[in-house]
Amino acid sequence: MNRCCIFVSDGELEDVDSINNKNIHDLINRSGAFSAANGRDVNIYYINVDNHNVSLSSKIDNTSVDGVPVIDGSNSMLIYDTMMYAINGANADMNPAHILRELVLSQYTGFNSQSIQNIINEESFKRAADTFYRENLGLSYLWNNQSKFEDLKKNIEKAADCVLDQNPQTNQFEIKLIRNNYNVDDLLVFDKTNIVKISDIKKNIVTEMINSVTVRDDALISIAGRENNTTVTYDTVYSRSLASRLAMRDLAYLSSDLASVTLTLNLDGRILSRGDVFLLNMPLLGLDRVVMRIISVDYGTQKSNQVTIECSRDVFSLPTTSVVNSQPPISSPVDKDVAKPVKNFIIMEAPYYELVYNYGQKVVDQLLEDNDLTGQISAAICNLPENALFAGLATSLSSDFDNAESITNCEMRELSHQIDRMESVIKLSSALENDEYIWVIIDDEILFVESRNGDELTVKRGCLDTIPAEHKQNSKVYFCGGQLTLKSEEYCEGDKVDCRIITRTSTSSIDPKDASGKIVDIMGRAIRPYPPANVTINGIYYPTSITGEKIEINWSSRNRLQQTSGIMVGWYESNVTVEPDVKYHVVLRHFTNTLIDTIIEEPHFSFDISHLKKGDLSIELSSIKSSIESSQKFRHSVVVGNDIEFIFNEEKRNKLEFTFKD
Repeated sequence: MNRCCIFVSDGELEDVDSINNKNIHDLINRSGAFSAANGRDVNIYYINVDNHNVSLSSKIDNTSVDGVPVIDGSNSMLIYDTMMYAINGANADMNPAHILRELVLSQYTGFNSQSIQNIINEESFKRAADTFYRENLGLSYLWNNQSKFEDLKKNIEKAADCVLDQNPQTNQFEIKLIRNNYNVDDLLVFDKTNIVKISDIKKNIVTEMINSVTVRDDALISIAGRENNTTVTYDTVYSRSLASRLAMRDLAYLSSDLASVTLTLNLDGRILSRGDVFLLNMPLLGLDRVVMRIISVDYGTQKSNQVTIECSRDVFSLPTTSVVNSQPPISSPVDKDVAKPVKNFIIMEAPYYELVYNYGQKVVDQLLEDNDLTGQISAAICNLPENALFAGLATSLSSDFDNAESITNCEMRELSHQIDRMESVIKLSSALENDEYIWVIIDDEILFVESRNGDELTVKRGCLDTIPAEHKQNSKVYFCGGQLTLKSEEYCEGDKVDCRIITRTSTSSIDPKDASGKIVDIMGRAIRPYPPANVTINGIYYPTSITGEKIEINWSSRNRLQQTSGIMVGWYESNVTVEPDVKYHVVLRHFTNTLIDTIIEEPHFSFDISHLKKGDLSIELSSIKSSIESSQKFRHSVVVGNDIEFIFNEEKRNKLEFTFKD
C-alpha cells in the first residue's frame, strides 16, 4: 500500500520549522508513530502551482527523489498527472529487471523452450532490480503474443538504459546497466597499439545537433533559440517525471559532438561486449581519452579474428531529478524577447584541484606531463537573465568565437562587511539556499567552508594556490567549488583568451561583443607549485615594522599533488609534505635597490638589516619547480632601519655641525 499525503499550493507558505507540533515533524521525518520501522511511513508530496520558490515546500516534501514539481496552474492535465504519480507511486509500474527475467525464463515468450533451458545470472538481475528501484524507474506495458518479444526487449532496454545479453564465457543471461558507475582511471585504453582501423567517424554538425526533445504527454524541453527538434516516444513509460528524466538523458546523447565511430580491433577486443565502456585514445583525430560506450560487437570469423565494434561517446548517466521540477511553466514564447548579458559570473583559468575533480588525477597528470604549461577556462554564472533559456561559455583568441558550451549555475552572495587577511568568520548579505559546493571564491582567493550558521561562514583562508587578501564590503562570494564548467579547449601559456557568456532566449542570441566576459591570461596554472603559506616575519603575521638587527622569515610548505581531496589545507596551517623538487624564491628590496634575489631549499630565511636606513623593505616569496613559479606570490612590506641621527656641537647647541671632506 502506498500511504501518501499530497499538498498543493499556489502561494507562499509558513516555514514548517516554526510550527511547534511534534506529530507534524514526525510525519515529515518518518519517525515516531509514522515510520518505516513499523511499516507506517507516509510519502509526503508537495506540488507548487505557479510558484518557483520551493525552499519552504521542500521542507515538507519527504520524497526527495522527485523533488518539488512546479507546474502550470492553467494546465489541468498536468496537475492530474502529477497527483496520479504521487498516488500510484513506483508500485504502479513493474521493475524492468523483473520484466526481463520473465522474458528470459518464460517458455511462452520465445526466449525459452523445452529444448533449451535458459540460465540467468541471478546476481546481475538483483543488482539491476535494486538500481531501478532506487531510481524509481518502473515501466507499464501490455504485451501479447501478436507483438514480437524482441521489440518488447528493445523497448525495455531503451527506457531502462540497460543491455540484456548472454555472456559468451558463461552462456548466462545477464543485465548490464548503462550508467555512470565506473572509474575512468580503471577503464581499458584502446589506441594505436590495438586498433587496426578506425572508420565511420560520425560527428554531428553543431548547427544541426538536436537541442530539443519532445516527449509524449507534452513534456517539452527547450534548450536553445533555434530548435532542431525530435520526438522520442517511451512506449513503456507512464510517469511524466520518469519520461522527463529519460528525455534529458537522450538529449545529452543527441546533442553530443561525436555521434559514433566504428573500430576494428585486434584480439584485445575479444574481452569487450555490448554496453561496455572504454577509453578511446587517438589524439590526432581529436579523440583524446574519450569514454566510449559499445553499441554493437562483431567478433569476426575463423578466417578473420579481428573484432569490429560500433561505439559512441558515453553520455548516458541517468539524471536524478526531473526536468519538470526545474523548468519554467510551458508557455508560448514572446517574439520580442531580447537576449541580455549575465550580470554575475566568474571566469578564470581552472586550478589543478578542479581539473582533478572533473577528470581524475591520473588523467590530468598525464596531460600536464605531455604539455605542462597549458590551461583550461573554468566558469559559472549566478542566475540567467530574464527570459533566457540558455547560457554558454564561448572563447576566442581572435574576434571569432567558437560555439558556446553550456555553463553551470551557482549561488552568489555579497560580503556584509570588509574582511582583512586573517578573519575566519565572514558574514554574507543573506543565507544560502543549499550547500552543494566544495569551496568558494572571493576576488582571486579560494576559501574552504568549515561550517555554516545562517548567513555566517567559518572558513579557511588562502586555500590551494591562493593567498589571503583583504576584501571590501559588498565583494562577491561565488559558491562554485565543484560546480564550475570546464571549457573543452586547451590553451597555452601566454594566450590571452577572450571569454564571453552567450545567452539565448526563444527568439534571439546575444552578440558576443555585447555579452559579459573577461580576458584570461593563461599561465599554465594547473602545473605550477602552490605558493609558500603561513608566512611569519620575526614570528608575526603581517607586521608593519621590524626593530632589531635581523629579519627572520619562516613559512610552511604545500603540496599540489597531495592536496586533491577531502578537507582543504588553509594558508595558516602548518607544514604538509613538500611537493618533490620544489624550492623557494626570495626577493628583498629596500627602496629601489634589490638586496636579495635567491633560490633556497629550506622554508626559512634570515637577513641582517642593521646597516639599512629607515624605509620600506618589500618581501616577495614564491615557490619554484623546474623554473616554473607559483601563480601567486606572498608580498608584504615592513618598515626597517633607524632614524637619521643628528649630532649637535656641545658648545654651540643651537647650531648643527656638518663636516665636509674633499
